[in-house]
Amino acid sequence: MNFLSEIERGNKWPYPETLQSLAGALGIEVFELFKPEDGKRGPDFGEYMSRFSNDAIIAVEESVRRSLENVKKQYGG
Repeated sequence: MNFLSEIERGNKWPYPETLQSLAGALGIEVFELFKPEDGKRGPDFGEYMSRFSNDAIIAVEESVRRSLENVKKQYGG
């Protein structure tokens, strides 16, 4: 549970495989993990990413790239 708390606070970023496992356990799609709970639109992605260091941005980009590769493999893209 501590790991989830670290993710919620933005201190850690899960691997794409972890996101897939979390979504699967919850019975939802991965993108739904990023939807705001109240249904309201949050800050745009650029504004959100401006809060992070370049190293963090690179790590997020790598995570997204690997996620997309996994989706392509899974669905034959």
